[in-house]
Amino acid sequence: MSTLDQIDTAIRRGHPSVLARYDILAIVDMWPELTARVAAGGGAKDSSGIASPTKVAPLPVRVDVVDVVSEVDQWATFLARALMEETDWEPQGTSTPALLRQIAQRVGHFTEHEDEMLALAFCDDAERLRALVLKTARPSGRRSIRIGAKCWEHGTSDLGERVACRGNLTVLADPERANVVPDVVCDQDSAHRIDPTTWQRAWRRTGDAVGAVRLVARWHAELVDMSASA
Repeated sequence: MSTLDQIDTAIRRGHPSVLARYDILAIVDMWPELTARVAAGGGAKDSSGIASPTKVAPLPVRVDVVDVVSEVDQWATFLARALMEETDWEPQGTSTPALLRQIAQRVGHFTEHEDEMLALAFCDDAERLRALVLKTARPSGRRSIRIGAKCWEHGTSDLGERVACRGNLTVLADPERANVVPDVVCDQDSAHRIDPTTWQRAWRRTGDAVGAVRLVARWHAELVDMSASA
């Protein structure tokens, strides 16, 4: 089993609510790529090569992709309606990605639901739809894996103030480069990264790939804080 597969496996051993949130947010992350594939060929483009459906005739629609989009749309709508009926929650935004982001913050309502069949179906659907969206949006099999650790770096606000980065650490799994261990990269700023030599050394020491990344992230955070206070 590759290092990246071990990371994914470690994440999937967590609590059902953690897994469901991971699956739902993965769908949200891939949503732009999924919808971009609705047009056969990946989207209409003008002479510059930039997708521009208003300037050129649309390409034929890929029915298989539309079916996946529709299934996720219906699932998100069903979950949103259930939340509205069973709690005092009101959606802030009604697009499918917006609904799923909000549902991801309330997965406990479903994973701990008094209807055990609904709870099981929710978790199963989240995992199944994530896999389906991944297969459809990224037929090459490339995927971004959330590590579950916050970025340690800092940036600068519009006022010139030093502020903490709000990103999360991820690694990109690419089947075509299965023997290459990638950097751990912030999903908000790709300049924020941990090279594989650094975090693999910690992984070999701890035997826990996910824990190693979190440990290295803390080391980086401490070094950054020390540099700032020096």
